[in-house]
Amino acid sequence: MNNTTPKISTEKFLELFDEEIENKCTEIKQIKYEKNLKFIFFISCILILIFPIVSFILNISFMSILAIIFIIQIVTLAVFLPIILNFDREVII
Repeated sequence: MNNTTPKISTEKFLELFDEEIENKCTEIKQIKYEKNLKFIFFISCILILIFPIVSFILNISFMSILAIIFIIQIVTLAVFLPIILNFDREVII
């Protein structure tokens, strides 16, 4: 039996699927970014639950903890606001 299907080189084969490979890489990066966000969210939830307990045990005033959290939020907003507002990039971080 004569097989008449044309044989293509590996380079041409990869060129045919170059766009699909790039899309898959972007998808994998997005999934990794979402996993990191979930981890950060989980850690922040744990910290929100632990702070009142630790402050009660160590007899730290609640207002000082609020002040520290407020300062951390201001610094975080100042650092990440330019990154968040940069809509020109396809994948953020």
